[in-house]
Amino acid sequence: MSQFEFYLVIAGVVVAIAMAEIVGGWGQLVRANQGVKFDWLHFGWTLCVLLISMLYWVGMWPYSDLEFTYLGQVWFLVLPTLFLVVLAYAITPDLSAASGIDLREYYLANRRPIFLSFGLFVLMSNVADFTIIGPASMMNFEGLISIVFVTLTVFLALTKRIWVHTTALVVTLLYFIFLAFEPLENWLSRFDA
Repeated sequence: MSQFEFYLVIAGVVVAIAMAEIVGGWGQLVRANQGVKFDWLHFGWTLCVLLISMLYWVGMWPYSDLEFTYLGQVWFLVLPTLFLVVLAYAITPDLSAASGIDLREYYLANRRPIFLSFGLFVLMSNVADFTIIGPASMMNFEGLISIVFVTLTVFLALTKRIWVHTTALVVTLLYFIFLAFEPLENWLSRFDA
């Protein structure tokens, strides 16, 4: 087992916890369908959390050829995943505590913890890239996208305007669709010198 594989295990376990919370939440919603008022906006953002979890997992691959020389690099490999778990718990309602739930109301009432943890996840992911890979990690298109997205998450945490949340969701999903059809080798080699 390589050093990277050893460190990746803990990050992978934490990402799996976030993904399990999202998918498990979907399962609870299906089971309790009579007491749940479905909302496409809430579902769309839970889908984004699932997709960004997968994206973060795949995005750790460029670290595989690097030498981890400081304990802080290991911490920053795992730290973003902790915010990802907080995000997953914030966006997933606890149906055991409620007999009926309107997912739009839940989403709007919890928008601050949802989007602040989302923003912290993206910010800490960039700090991890900077700490592990170096300043070159910020000099690419993803660095610019991350700055825009962190700013957007703060705005989404503050506003209840549905058109703003809808527009942000559509743009985010379109970005994920763009990434889905980008050749994997191009995406994984984004930090190569």
